[in-house]
Amino acid sequence: MSIFRAFDDILETIPLWIFFLGVCISVPYVILRIRDARHARRDPQVGMKVTLHFMVSVGQSIVWIGATFGLAELIAGTDADLDDRNAGIAMLFGGLIITTVYRLLIAFRTNDARWPIVRRTFIGFRFMMAAMISAFGLCGTLVLVLVPAAAERMEASDYIAMLAVWSVAGAIDLYCFFRVLKQPEVPGLDTRCVLCGYDLRGGGGEAVACSECGTLIAIDQRELLRPAIYAAVGAASTVS
Repeated sequence: MSIFRAFDDILETIPLWIFFLGVCISVPYVILRIRDARHARRDPQVGMKVTLHFMVSVGQSIVWIGATFGLAELIAGTDADLDDRNAGIAMLFGGLIITTVYRLLIAFRTNDARWPIVRRTFIGFRFMMAAMISAFGLCGTLVLVLVPAAAERMEASDYIAMLAVWSVAGAIDLYCFFRVLKQPEVPGLDTRCVLCGYDLRGGGGEAVACSECGTLIAIDQRELLRPAIYAAVGAASTVS
């Protein structure tokens, strides 16, 4: 398991590891704060949810790293690295515990169900990481297949395990991303035409015409979309 041992050596550089964690949590926080400022209604729990979702991402990453360790040793089929296999199993269960604890905190102590933008952002980051690692595993596997002499320098089980495990991780994250993508960023936001149901997301200005049925939709506070005729009636009744 030369690849993972080299990775462990890198992680032993504590300042580099702390810097990496700081970037991973600060960049999404800044992005989400900027996006939240664009809405008339603000999410009061952005900071808390960024921290909790970050810990969920850490836990899930530990799960997939542990599964990669275990699968690589299983494919190798030797008892020489039994400690590595046990370490992989320990990481897998440890990651499951971390993920479960922070998911429960998110579910019962935050407004994540109504304001899903933080969850969507971190799912996207996890998918990006899984896609990169699985691509690296795919390239390593192809090198072993197409260049037989490379088998003497690299361990095939490492790359095959990376490809298999992180492809599954990426597929799960992609599925979750498209599910949460259907939810509006702000509670009460309705981005569909009230007559034909066409998605009007991306329309700007004070009003937007549905490209499917032509209905004119008024945008109220950049959050609620409603028929322009209803908006006009409401404004007239307020004046009178």
